[in-house]
Amino acid sequence: MHSGKVEEAGPALRAAIVQEPTDSKALFFMGIVCQVAQNWEEAFFFFSRAVFVNCVQSKENQDYEESLRTAMSGIKEIKATAKLRFALGTRVKCNGHDTCGEVVDFFYRESNWVPERPSAPYQVELDDGRLIYCQFDFDQCVEVAHINM
Repeated sequence: MHSGKVEEAGPALRAAIVQEPTDSKALFFMGIVCQVAQNWEEAFFFFSRAVFVNCVQSKENQDYEESLRTAMSGIKEIKATAKLRFALGTRVKCNGHDTCGEVVDFFYRESNWVPERPSAPYQVELDDGRLIYCQFDFDQCVEVAHINM
C-alpha cells in the first residue's frame, strides 16, 4: 500500500483474510482500501469485523476498554462520511410496510449474513416498535414519510 497502488492491495488482503479470518490487521487495512475506494458499506464491514476481532484478542491482554473506545470512534467516523440520503432520526416510509418509522442506525447487518453480502444502508424502527432494515438506498425501498392532513 505504500507504493500508492491501493487497488492492488485489495486482492492480496482478501486472500489473507480468507486464509486467516481473525487477522485484525488485514481486516483493518482492507477497510482502508474500501474507504479509499469510497465503498462505505464494505469499509464499515471490514472495520467492524476488525474491531470485533481486536476486542476479543485485547480482552485477553487487559486492553479491552481502550481498544473498544478507539475502534468505535473509527467506526463512527466511517458512518459519518458515508453518502446516505437520510440522517438518523429521519421519518421514512419503507416499501412493503403499512407504517412509517425512524432511521435508527446505518449499515445494518444480520449476524447470519455472509461476509460478501453488503450491509443494509438503514435500520428503521417502525411506529409499531418493530426493527427492520432497508436493503437499498433507493426511493423504491425507502423514502421520506409524508404527513397526511
